[in-house]
This record gives sequence, C-alpha cells and structure tokens, in this order.
Amino acid sequence: MQAATLKGATRARRLAAVLAAAAAFAAFGGVSSADTRRLMTTEEAPAWLGVGRVNIAGSRFCTGTLISERIVATAAHCLFNPRTKAPTPLSEIKFVAGLMRGGHAGFRRVSAAAIPPDYRFSGKAEARNIAADVALLALDRPIEAAPPFPTRGWRESRPLTIVSYARNRPHAPSIDEACDVIGRAGTITALDCIVTFGASGAPVFARGADGSATLVAVVSAQSGDPDKGSAGGRRALVVDVAPFLGPLMEQLIGADGAMFTVGP
Repeated sequence: MQAATLKGATRARRLAAVLAAAAAFAAFGGVSSADTRRLMTTEEAPAWLGVGRVNIAGSRFCTGTLISERIVATAAHCLFNPRTKAPTPLSEIKFVAGLMRGGHAGFRRVSAAAIPPDYRFSGKAEARNIAADVALLALDRPIEAAPPFPTRGWRESRPLTIVSYARNRPHAPSIDEACDVIGRAGTITALDCIVTFGASGAPVFARGADGSATLVAVVSAQSGDPDKGSAGGRRALVVDVAPFLGPLMEQLIGADGAMFTVGP
C-alpha cells in the first residue's frame, strides 16, 4: 500500500471525498448532532465481557476485543508511543476483559503482537495508515470467562454498535447502538457516531436479528469538528478487520504452531 504511490493517492482522494461528505451531511442536518452513547448497565455487561481495556505503559489505554480466548483485536496505532513514535514494549501492555467499575472477567499480559507490514506509525491520522490500522494481540493465557466475538467481512448492516472505553469514563464501557454509515473508501468507513480518546481500537459490531454481535471493524480515528455536548468527541473513522486477520494470525503463529514474541 505504501509503496504504490498511485494507489495511495487514489485512496487518499477517496477518503477525502468521504470526509467531505461527512462534513456536508453535518452542515445540512444529514448527520444528527446528538451523542447517542450511553454508559452500559450492569445488566447488559455480561453480553459484552469480550470487550476490554488495553492498558499501555501505565499511562494510556485503548479498547480491544477478544476474537478467541487468547487473541485481541485493536488498533495498530495503540502499540506506539505517541511522543517518541517508538513501539511500546510488550511487557508494558495488558488487557483487562469486561472491565466494569473495578470488576473484570480477566487480566492478562500480552505475549505477542502483529500489525500489517505496510503500517507506519506517524502520529497523524493519515489515510494510508488508517486503512491498515489493525493489530492483533496474543495473551499469555486464555480468558475463559469472556466469550469471544465472531468476525466477518464488511457488508451493509444498519445500525452498527460501538462499545468503548474513553478518557472521561475509563472504568466502565459505553455503548452506542445507533451508528450509521456516512461513506466508505476502501477499508475505511466514516460513521455518524461519536468517539473520543480511549476509544481507539474499539469494536464496531453488526447485529443479528436475535441481538447477536459480530465484529466487522475497529475504531481508528476521529473526523470533523468536536460535537456539541459530547465532551470533545468527533465522528468515528473505522477500518475493516476481515482483510487483515489471516495475515496477522500468520505473524503470530510460528512454524511449530507456537506463539512467538514480536518486539521487546
């Protein structure tokens, strides 16, 4: 992706068009300014134990999702120090499944991580990096108390659901079940729902008629101006997970079938 300049430029133009459409919809009332997030209730929490907080270097966090008992999907940029641009040592990354006001379904260390080979962290929300902003984390031990979520490729499904932690509510997740699509460019989708710091890596779920949830994307970045009444939140830019899962799993699995460590 990065080496193909023409393709990268085309992708950037498509993303610019998506963002322009988002701005136009907002300006003319096509996108509601209402923040539809709400704190998850304790009654709802058992269905979402597979969503958790990715704690990084004791000072920041993202959101992640179990897709198996040992594998967490999140955003690639979460694994880098925003100041130095260097990868965060794996010894400083932990995953807390189902964190809810002090309780949780499992606390694990991260033993391995994988990101797309063409992902380059720059600290900026650039189209080429948003398009590949997916990471998988391998945990040192399985989490059996939190059921993992299935995954699938993107296809039109409305509304979508985002479950996330955030800077202004770090100890309990919020849920937004009213996310709609503004536009798409390659693997990137602009949604009309609000996210803020800490929601990076948060799962985007398609919902079944029975209420079941399937992971289709993760939150990468924010777009547009801060939304009124949303504590500085902006509309979400999310990236499909399905195209990356196979290659990233291959990175995590050694020739002998054992997990190997990537990084310090």
